[in-house]
Amino acid sequence: MKLTPLEIKQHQFDKSLRGYDVGEVQSFLALVASEVEQLQQKNSELQEQVQGLNKRITHYEKVEEAIHETLQTTKESVAQKMEQARNEAKTAM
Repeated sequence: MKLTPLEIKQHQFDKSLRGYDVGEVQSFLALVASEVEQLQQKNSELQEQVQGLNKRITHYEKVEEAIHETLQTTKESVAQKMEQARNEAKTAM
């Protein structure tokens, strides 16, 4: 059951003989409602922060992939150049 701070503040208890002090109950509910409201706000802030960090991770994953592809292309190019140099050295002899 999900409660909102407003629902906590507005909750009414049945009265009976030798029951709880109404003022004390209302004071406690106000305190609980305030805490729940702060936790909800913090949760919302943290969710936004997580979304931002996930976007950054996605960006850096793309950068990493591009760097990896560039490195692979460079390795292949170097290998081709080395092979050409070897072939030229063999034919020059």
